[in-house]
Amino acid sequence: MIELFRRAGAHAARTAFRTPAGDTSYAALLQCSSAIAHALLAGSEDLAEERIAFMLPAGADYAAVQWGIWRAGGIALALQHRQAHEGLHAAHEGTATVQAVFVVEAGAFQRLADRFGQRSVHLAATPGNGYGSLGFPRH
Repeated sequence: MIELFRRAGAHAARTAFRTPAGDTSYAALLQCSSAIAHALLAGSEDLAEERIAFMLPAGADYAAVQWGIWRAGGIALALQHRQAHEGLHAAHEGTATVQAVFVVEAGAFQRLADRFGQRSVHLAATPGNGYGSLGFPRH
């Protein structure tokens, strides 16, 4: 895993994601994933393979959250809308522990996380301001 971040750092100025809203560099991806890892760790050294669920569309936000989980020592559980209930239900039944759920559009998914007693982190989308939902600077 460390090799992934070392290589991304070696290409920091290059574009990692290109969208109509702008480009996201590897440096921005590393910076954002570091902040996510720091928030998840909350003072501890390692998540010790704790499962962290997230539900985001493909793109820079998805990669930053996934990388942040990995950098913190967690296991990333990517959920899709249609499987979110089953994934959180499994966590609630004790087959997996889930520390946090990252989601851009809360709605029913937020209520589902609340129902199963999962801490959730809402990533507010900010269209039109030049930044992605995680605050990526766009070029």
